[in-house]
Amino acid sequence: PTRRSVMATASPPASPGHASTSPTSPGGYSGGGGRVGGLGGSPGGGSGGDVAAASTDDALLLPWDPEVAAGVLDNGMRFMVRPHRFPPNRVLANLVVHAGSLNESDREQGIAHLVEHCVFLGSEAFPRTEALRRELRELGMSYNADSNAYTHFRETVYTLEAPAVMEAESDAGEGDGGGKRGGGASGEGGSGGGETIGRILNILHQLAFKATFDKAALDNERTVVLSEAAYRNSVGDRLCRCMWAQSHWENALPKRWPIGKAELIKGFTAADVRAFYRRWYQPRNMTLVIVGDIDARAVVRQIA
Repeated sequence: PTRRSVMATASPPASPGHASTSPTSPGGYSGGGGRVGGLGGSPGGGSGGDVAAASTDDALLLPWDPEVAAGVLDNGMRFMVRPHRFPPNRVLANLVVHAGSLNESDREQGIAHLVEHCVFLGSEAFPRTEALRRELRELGMSYNADSNAYTHFRETVYTLEAPAVMEAESDAGEGDGGGKRGGGASGEGGSGGGETIGRILNILHQLAFKATFDKAALDNERTVVLSEAAYRNSVGDRLCRCMWAQSHWENALPKRWPIGKAELIKGFTAADVRAFYRRWYQPRNMTLVIVGDIDARAVVRQIA
């Protein structure tokens, strides 16, 4: 796919029979159809019925922010884009995968977190971590400070924060991919950092759909995850687990701590990790959120 439409054309990693094991899309915007709303309207451009299920009392809903441009791509991925002038010349992109430790089976405890670590280690466009580091440096970003992720019970979130307009774009002047530094949010005098947004979308696309899970890289990262588990094994952590076991005794939360179980993490194979990735990392199970000093309409055009 072209860089501009990389998220709109995204599809799950190839997997025999993946349709039969694919997750049900969580609540929120309904269906596909490429609807776009916001910037003066509700998501989907309708009366607001897409915001919540029909049974929800409208009086309980927070008013929709008219500055948010939101919609659903044909592949089922939802998106929300909002211009925000402060801090100037910065853009933050979050890709929310609606799957976390609660989506693990008994034998997969810790695998969602391991997947989160491993997608940064290699993909089709960035076969090694150094290739991704180089791409981030060209965008004015650093590998850990400006690119990160976390795994929780119900979601795994990937975050990228970058200058809204790179130096090369700022100097390009008028025209496609050009624009003035910090001028994107107004929608005047620029494209809102076209090349920057396109490359950020491509990075997220690689993380979400093109990770390779090389065995050697997986084995190396496994030690990092196990060290993190050991570090978290404190009195405070154990006390917290006991409190959750008491307050959430009727559900699975106390049994699906995101860090997982060390004895299971030690045995996960590359095939195990790929299976979880293929099952849950699907466009219709994701939401893309972009906010920053940008032209929201231009960003929506790039997403769609």
